Amino acid sequence: MAEGAGRVLVVTSFFSSDSLVEQTVATFGARADLHLVPVEPDAIVPACARPHLAYTKLGVDPAVFRPCKKWRSVEAVLDRVDLADYDWAMFPDDDLEYGDDFLPRFLGLLREHDVALAQPALTPDSFHTYDLCVRQEGVRLRYTNFVEVMAPCFRIDCLRALRSTLASAISPMGYGFDLHWPHACAAAGFKMAIVDATPIAHRSRPTGTHYGGDDLHGQGYAYGSRFPRILLHEMTELGRVV
Repeated sequence: MAEGAGRVLVVTSFFSSDSLVEQTVATFGARADLHLVPVEPDAIVPACARPHLAYTKLGVDPAVFRPCKKWRSVEAVLDRVDLADYDWAMFPDDDLEYGDDFLPRFLGLLREHDVALAQPALTPDSFHTYDLCVRQEGVRLRYTNFVEVMAPCFRIDCLRALRSTLASAISPMGYGFDLHWPHACAAAGFKMAIVDATPIAHRSRPTGTHYGGDDLHGQGYAYGSRFPRILLHEMTELGRVV
């Protein structure tokens, strides 16, 4: 892993049809311990992705990662690595675009401002679900009570504290996770933030393109019945660094 970024674990599930896995490899391949998991069993794996296939790196049967919804993949990797080897863990979707030197700049801001759970802001032209997550000009980062599941980055002490709540059996796509994280972080005294200085773009496919027939809202309600959560109207900015 490259100097300056810290020790970083990255896990991404990808689709062969319309992912930006080459962008993921270019951004994280030399700077992090990148684990890539094909979603479809017969996925065409780009050459650049092959050295980063999770089942190859971990020495397990590919079937370990099936069914392969995002958080099931994350859980399978976390079960097989030692978190003591890392300072940070990031779980981005496979259809994101990153700027130059994204990772060291992003993590540098998290370290500087004592942030334990964060996401990069989304460019204004991105497909997005929450306006709170769209980049604000002239701002380095905003402290918030919300970070969405698209590209969360955990400081390792934060990930340890939240590990038992990443319940992929209940919500394989993570519906409800991001509404619970504010409660867990507040209880542990962890700061959350959206980082505007290192925005990413989500414009290659609309949100939910590959969700298929999953009852996502049902998963979210099932998850929310087990873990306390904020309501959507409670999502807010708590302060900003310019």
